[in-house]
Amino acid sequence: MKIAPVLLTALLPLGASPALADNHFLLEAQGGLTSPLGVDAHVDEGAAFGGTFGFGGRIKGFAPAYYLIGTLGRAGYDFTGPPSYGSAHVERDQIDWSLGGRIYLPVSERLRVLAQVGFGETYDKARVSRAGYRTLLLDTEVFTVQTQVGLQYRLSDALSLGLKGELSFYPDSEELRLAGLSAGLGDDDEGGYGRAGIALTTTFHF
Repeated sequence: MKIAPVLLTALLPLGASPALADNHFLLEAQGGLTSPLGVDAHVDEGAAFGGTFGFGGRIKGFAPAYYLIGTLGRAGYDFTGPPSYGSAHVERDQIDWSLGGRIYLPVSERLRVLAQVGFGETYDKARVSRAGYRTLLLDTEVFTVQTQVGLQYRLSDALSLGLKGELSFYPDSEELRLAGLSAGLGDDDEGGYGRAGIALTTTFHF
């Protein structure tokens, strides 16, 4: 994608002086696009948004910063089953939460790389519709491992903008199979084993 270079080019002129505040809390909002992993069907990407709260900081004498974080998010996407099974349409709406850790690695005085991992749950609502048949509604929840990597540019001591990619994995994806099976997908791709996305972030440091 070309978003990252454009974003960083626009922000570089603002970096005349370093951000030196020793903040211990962060509050982050994000929004972007998401799509499933492991679904062999026609997929329509959906929107994803959420928030992160963190507590931490730097260990004296070391450059990286470490945070304990909690996240809450919502995402959705659609996919369509094969014509031989009536081209069933599956709408998926997911709410997830996680607890974990984040590390910041400085690249320059204002530019940082971040990496994050968290463990939590995804609450999944699936709506399977097919012409001539009653709509099927399915609710389930699955254990989730969430990972994120990205770049963050510190505009000031209190504000950063960033871009990050996300991968969420469902180690036990059996619970998600019924929606895909109802749409006519095969045993290997009926539920998907995770979700991938890209998001823009706004982070407040205090």
